[in-house]
Amino acid sequence: MSPSPLTDSDAYGYFRLGLATGLVERSAPIAWADRQIMSDRPLTSEILELSLSGRQPYSQLIRLLTICHPSLDYDLPLFMLLAHAGLLLESEAQSAEELVVNLRLLLAEAILPALIRTTLTG
Repeated sequence: MSPSPLTDSDAYGYFRLGLATGLVERSAPIAWADRQIMSDRPLTSEILELSLSGRQPYSQLIRLLTICHPSLDYDLPLFMLLAHAGLLLESEAQSAEELVVNLRLLLAEAILPALIRTTLTG
């Protein structure tokens, strides 16, 4: 069984959590939106607005991503973000201490599965 494709909603959730925790660079959601515009897929107003928001403050960019992803379903975005944190740790792009601080910010940002919440608070 092949994995289901990433939905826009999952991408918005990933970028929102990533920006709020400092695990994703500010330019990442803009670059993603730009790639979506250049692809053959139908465009949405959310993607266009995200593409044009490169000069917006962090808070407004996070707010836009929250509007684009209003549900609290962060299952896939959360696991994507944890995988990204693992890659950052392996590449030594961030120290383990910085990653722990960033990951603890998830406690305030999303409803986390019990195992992850226990790990982050332990």
